[in-house]
Amino acid sequence: MSHSDELLRETLLDLERLRQHEAEQRRETEWILNGLRALDQANSIDQMFAEVFAALAQVMGNEQALILQRRDDMLVPLRTTDPALLRTEWSPQTMLNRVLAGEIVASFDVATIPEWQTQPAAVRERVVSALHAPLLLDDHPALLVCTHSARGAFSRRQVGLLRRFLPLLQQALVNARAREQALRERDLRH
Repeated sequence: MSHSDELLRETLLDLERLRQHEAEQRRETEWILNGLRALDQANSIDQMFAEVFAALAQVMGNEQALILQRRDDMLVPLRTTDPALLRTEWSPQTMLNRVLAGEIVASFDVATIPEWQTQPAAVRERVVSALHAPLLLDDHPALLVCTHSARGAFSRRQVGLLRRFLPLLQQALVNARAREQALRERDLRH
């Protein structure tokens, strides 16, 4: 094989990799947009959260998700896909404080994280890896947590996807709350 044939083959392989990467990016963008369309069409805050969690699972590949809100010095579940996660309380320590400060943290194995070690056994048995992201709910710090039963389920790719998804999710939450408030005010007027 000549040197020019080898260069041509390498160039073709590079082009194929770029094509696959571009197709993957397009699919991810479509997932995010489809999720946001569903969010925008939600008629209630409960439906909106259900749509958020469905869109997250499609984009991130997580098995469960929850949103934690601050109550005094603790974080407590606001909404979740798993009833077992509703019975959790979280005392922010090093890892959750990093997330509350604005960092997205992917945990390879939650068994090594103090905040997870204090959770009920039923939760610890089903969650091995998690992706933690900061949110604002009514101008108060909150967290989005995506979980998986496999070790190392969340990579830098998912962190990047979530970074792109969070501002859109944040706006959808604001819109849903405003819509719900407007409906309440309309009902009070009638």
